[in-house]
Amino acid sequence: MSSETRRYFPPPPPDPIDERGNHEEADHSPRPRESIQRKPPPPRLDSMTFPTNRLPQLNVPIIKRLPEVGQSLDADQPDPKSNHNIDPNLPLPVVPEKTMFNLWEKTQTQTEVRWSRPENSGNFNSVLYQIELKTGDCGEWQSLTENHQPLYRVYFAEGKALFGRTRLSQDSTVTMVSLRVRPVGVLNNSGRQERKLGPWSENIVFSLEAKH
Repeated sequence: MSSETRRYFPPPPPDPIDERGNHEEADHSPRPRESIQRKPPPPRLDSMTFPTNRLPQLNVPIIKRLPEVGQSLDADQPDPKSNHNIDPNLPLPVVPEKTMFNLWEKTQTQTEVRWSRPENSGNFNSVLYQIELKTGDCGEWQSLTENHQPLYRVYFAEGKALFGRTRLSQDSTVTMVSLRVRPVGVLNNSGRQERKLGPWSENIVFSLEAKH
């Protein structure tokens, strides 16, 4: 008689019984893993809007045009490219062809400074040009001359630069000279001459530093 080995399998757990004594079918299906709760990402700054009417408003003046190298920006110096807020009965500003010179850059007997005529020069019988001179940065403007043509010449003689009666040598303590030009419109009314003064041009700077 052969003996058989029997394996023992435990019976399944009994179904739970509710309060009324009824059997409930047990759910033996595998339960899903609980989802991990993650924090939402922070909001992007470019997607946020701010009320601009609550931001402080700064009253900052804007400089429309910066000066050239070595040129100071005067409060009474207008922008020659802007003709706004100018009396139409006055000559419009002139525009220099060149605003920076070096007096000792070349060996020559004279240097010509030229500028344009006012755009409304045809409204006057004639146009004159007042020229003023200033030495250094802190000097005062002085009347130099009055020309009938949009041209001024700086002469050189015996190692000196001649601005009218002002003479400057290469070893002078002055390192910069500035010129400015103002148009003057002349009207003849019944034999009486009337002069209309236009605005000053931007500064024309002469460097007196020697180049080695």
